[in-house]
Amino acid sequence: MPSFCRLLSRVALLFAIFTLTTGNPQSSQDTLQCIEDALTPTSSSSDCYYPIVTASQTIRQLRDKWVVFMGESTLRQLFLQFLGVIESQPFEHVSDQKGQRKIEKRLAGSRFTFYYLEYYANLTHNLSAHPPRLYDGRSPDLLILNDGLHDLLYAPTQLDAAWTTLSQTLQQVQRAFPRVPVMWIPSPQVHDEHLTEHRKDADWFNNASLYQRCVVKQHALYADAHAYRYYYDVFRNVSYDTWNSDGIHSMHRARLEAEGLVRALYHVSHDPATWMRTELTGGQVMTLLFYGLAVVIVLIGQSCGYLFYVPKSKDVIKSSSAELKGLLAAAHEEEEQQADEEMAAAATAVIELGAINTTASTKTKISPMNSSPNNELSLTDVANNQHRRSSVENGEDGKLSPKLATKLSTTKSLKEDEFELRLPPCVQQWSFARVFIHHYIDNQSCYLALSQLAMCLMILFLFDGPTHYFVSPSLKHYNRDFFIFLHLIFLTISYLTFNKNTAKDSDRILSRDQTEEWKGIMQIVFVMYHYFDAAEVYNLIRVFIGAYVWMTGFGNTSFFISKNIYNINRLFGMLFRLNWLVFWTCLLLNQPLMLYYICPLHTFFFLYTYATWGVLYTYNDVKGVKEVKLCVAGLLLCLLFETPEAVFHALWSPLSFVLSLHGTLYEWHFRTTLDHYSTWLGMVFAVYYEPVYKYLTTSLKHRRRTKHIISGVCLCLVWLWYQFVYRHDKFTYNAMHPYTEIVPIFCYIVLRNIYDPLRPYFSRFLAWMGQITLETYIFQYHLYMINDAKTVLTVIPDYPLCNFIIVSIFYVWISRIAFDATNTLRNYFYPTRSKERNLQVFKTTMVYIAVLTVLYIVSYIISLTFSDD
Repeated sequence: MPSFCRLLSRVALLFAIFTLTTGNPQSSQDTLQCIEDALTPTSSSSDCYYPIVTASQTIRQLRDKWVVFMGESTLRQLFLQFLGVIESQPFEHVSDQKGQRKIEKRLAGSRFTFYYLEYYANLTHNLSAHPPRLYDGRSPDLLILNDGLHDLLYAPTQLDAAWTTLSQTLQQVQRAFPRVPVMWIPSPQVHDEHLTEHRKDADWFNNASLYQRCVVKQHALYADAHAYRYYYDVFRNVSYDTWNSDGIHSMHRARLEAEGLVRALYHVSHDPATWMRTELTGGQVMTLLFYGLAVVIVLIGQSCGYLFYVPKSKDVIKSSSAELKGLLAAAHEEEEQQADEEMAAAATAVIELGAINTTASTKTKISPMNSSPNNELSLTDVANNQHRRSSVENGEDGKLSPKLATKLSTTKSLKEDEFELRLPPCVQQWSFARVFIHHYIDNQSCYLALSQLAMCLMILFLFDGPTHYFVSPSLKHYNRDFFIFLHLIFLTISYLTFNKNTAKDSDRILSRDQTEEWKGIMQIVFVMYHYFDAAEVYNLIRVFIGAYVWMTGFGNTSFFISKNIYNINRLFGMLFRLNWLVFWTCLLLNQPLMLYYICPLHTFFFLYTYATWGVLYTYNDVKGVKEVKLCVAGLLLCLLFETPEAVFHALWSPLSFVLSLHGTLYEWHFRTTLDHYSTWLGMVFAVYYEPVYKYLTTSLKHRRRTKHIISGVCLCLVWLWYQFVYRHDKFTYNAMHPYTEIVPIFCYIVLRNIYDPLRPYFSRFLAWMGQITLETYIFQYHLYMINDAKTVLTVIPDYPLCNFIIVSIFYVWISRIAFDATNTLRNYFYPTRSKERNLQVFKTTMVYIAVLTVLYIVSYIISLTFSDD
């Protein structure tokens, strides 16, 4: 058996390696030659594969990349036509942007920047310290350089010296920043006969001189000194129809050069030394082993169940049923006897109490059905005992008494015993088989949930894995009219599913169904905002995220205060729910955790809430303690977020390996700062929930005019917030958001709950969507959209509406499967009503973590072994 398992794991790993390495690039030298010849692929001396130039192909190659172009006007035209390829624009519709020294555009999640630097000296100056950097310290993923024309035309005497200095700078950049690949693109050929008069007068400026004094030296530096990794040769004869009157510039030729650049980038993206990462990571091997084992167990267990777990004979079934009925009857008889004893004792107490009162005062009479308030015991209680006995017998309210439940728990396997395990004779000697089948049946829900998650993760990997492109990406397109129309459809569906809440908390402010409805509203708008790239509702999305964080403080504080449960089981259960799916997604797709920033954000603020109420929780009910805790918690937030950033970085730097993005904590600081008071405000509302609830439901019960006034005030506040806060640009709004987001949140709560007839109603559609917010949030990056939610997943090209409907249904369905599976696993590992002690739960969790750690170490070693091969 062990040798078979090893063989099976090796086969699975070899299959994974094969699928990951299919389509790997050629040798490094061939790759470089393919890049150099990309402008004229038919003339390439190497056996190069060049894909058809399409927008989808270009998007695939530039996933989450920052490409910087630095050079003169011919490179600017190539840059603009390159953007035209991505946007599927004809070359004649792309206009030159003369006079612009910097052009920047973000497309499909990638960033493209052009700097107009017309002389060698300009390049030397801008690269002498380091390559360009973004606000968060990120360096370019590719640096494309070009120069020489201006030096040749306007400074021919300093040309050689300027080139020597630039050559030294480029070599220093390559040594100091080896992770920033550089591509050099020489100037295209010039047409001597079409040059303008003042350029013709410069007899040193012609095509031959350009080649000898610039292009030859630039290629020599590439071949000998390796100052830049790639060289894309555009100094070649290509046929094109139109050129500018100056004999140098041509948007048509620039389009041909841009298409050649797309072909060159295909090989850059498949170069293991640059962007391509073909080896298996430890996380991917770990996911394969963990979930692969679960799937194998499910397949074997289900097969054995169908084949060998068969019904018993009818006589055995009848005897089992008779035994079950006998046990139930005995349990009922015991319950009846106990109820009779309680009724007799209660009746005796009432009679004795009545006799005592009669002796004390002959004028006072005790009603057998209604004792005095001070006595608090009457025959009504006896009747209640009788009713309780009847309930036990008839199973009313679906509840059984503790003793009967205990009896049934010891005999719950009687129904299961109607089946028996019948193994073939050749297998009966294997005790392991019998143990395995019983183990699988006892833990079937866990294994089935793991297999369901395995299916979801496999789909994510196929659709948006590191090297797989199972489906085509396409650019997002925003249309305000369709965006509004789509949300009107969602509102119509919500109205059609508007039903009354029949639960016991139906009249409460922010009942469970009402909060799920609220989450559903926000999640739909949030996902549509990403799907259509609706940048104009960015500020509204910020409010929605703040409301999510607010609910983290409100919901958990309400639970802790009302239930007074602070055990570790609750803590680990919530951490499991928030991070289980994102943990495996990060491992499988090799993504940073901060890509899914909502998960660590909610984790942090949940721990913040848990610590606030869990520390010295026995004093929470003492007058004034809640207020003191709120003040201390608020002060901690002020110290963390209202002080210089150095304090924040000092606190979080030990966790930078988890919370950093592009090597810095900028993103984590940005996300937490935006909503750093939301959780605290939710905690405040939870503490003072009861007074607010009583005021809205009791004090204002029949005061309709007062309710109208309060509604009007809330609407006025929202209007003022919209006029003076919301309408600002995103950068100005972000600075105001932490201190103003409570206005729309609180006004929504008041308007949603102030009118009694409306409060118990909710939309089942929105509430259903609100249950799967975590899964829809994670899966939007790789299933609803791809390329980390930067492009649209396309299964039906040229039919965007049909594609939208099909992908939406599939996306929601897979999200629901993942939600159900995750909840099943949470209840399996951390049952809600678990009675285990904190120490035992902690030890069990440490065992889980140790197993996963060992599995990762083994997986990492396996990945290194295959990488070495």
